[in-house]
Amino acid sequence: MGKVIDILYQTMLEIVQDGTKGMDEDYIMNIFKPIEEELPEFKAHLDWYFEAKESNLVDSFSKEDRDR
Repeated sequence: MGKVIDILYQTMLEIVQDGTKGMDEDYIMNIFKPIEEELPEFKAHLDWYFEAKESNLVDSFSKEDRDR
């Protein structure tokens, strides 16, 4: 748990220095990459949560429609 707090603290310091990082999806989505590498179960959960759990709009199976 301490490692998570350290990562969040460092991330917030970087966002304070450069506010655009707070809106950078790639930056935000990868802040826990060091933990993902150590815990494959955590990576599997994130993959499920952000990809497999996505739902489609009514009458559409297109990924582009989900991203709207």
